[in-house]
Amino acid sequence: SGGGLMPPVMGATAFIMAEFLAVPYHEIVTAALIPALLYFMTVFVQIDLEAGRLGLHGLKASEIPRLTAVLRAGWFFLVPLAALIYCLFVIFLSPSKSALLATAVVAAVSVLGASGFTWRKAWDTVLSTGNLMVEMGILAAIAGMIVGIISLSGLGLLFGQQLLTLAGGSAFMLLVLTAVASIIMGMSMPVTASYVILAVIAAPAIVQAGVPPMAAHLFIFYFAVLSFITPPVCVAIFVAATIARAKPMQAAGRAMSLAVVAFVVPFAFVYDQALIMD
Repeated sequence: SGGGLMPPVMGATAFIMAEFLAVPYHEIVTAALIPALLYFMTVFVQIDLEAGRLGLHGLKASEIPRLTAVLRAGWFFLVPLAALIYCLFVIFLSPSKSALLATAVVAAVSVLGASGFTWRKAWDTVLSTGNLMVEMGILAAIAGMIVGIISLSGLGLLFGQQLLTLAGGSAFMLLVLTAVASIIMGMSMPVTASYVILAVIAAPAIVQAGVPPMAAHLFIFYFAVLSFITPPVCVAIFVAATIARAKPMQAAGRAMSLAVVAFVVPFAFVYDQALIMD
């Protein structure tokens, strides 16, 4: 879950957020950096304390692989990522051009034999990518239809007004209601689709309450991501519980306690934009 919140590459949703806000992608990354670091630091500390409580110990020094050996064996994994970061944050290409160039670098590194390239693997990659694109295309089309219906029917304006009315003039209550709406919306669809819909129907209400657009959209983004670990429909937890052979709702409770800062930080950066470097 933290992977989608952590710069420099935050998944498809962050690129869409840049389009919504009409800002360069690197501004989204800058805003998201401190909250993401707080999230990972808190998870790290909690897991370390839990390991200490259970008396767990790390590997012996002799069992730990040497860093130089790991980098020598897997250097090619870093090249496409470096190319992507260079395109996005050094020469400031658009996300689509940056992704295209990074993909070309992946292909070049593979052909050079760093990862055991074969034409069979290349063909399998083309097929799996095609299947993924069809799936993503259908999701995007459905999300686009919903956004279009919301815009044409005026539902977005009505929903925003209802949120403001229910909040009774309280900015905090408005944020709580929006967080709940984000989690419920995220239970039934991917993060990107959930964010797009809420950016149309809920973000304007938060902005109208005086919250800067960047903070409002990041707030929605955070809770759309957190819907994957929030009961009762928590897709990531069902997968994790299966792997761990644990009870799903018990696993969900532990996950929410580990990720507690992710539920708090969005409220913090709404009230103090210094956290998103504004």
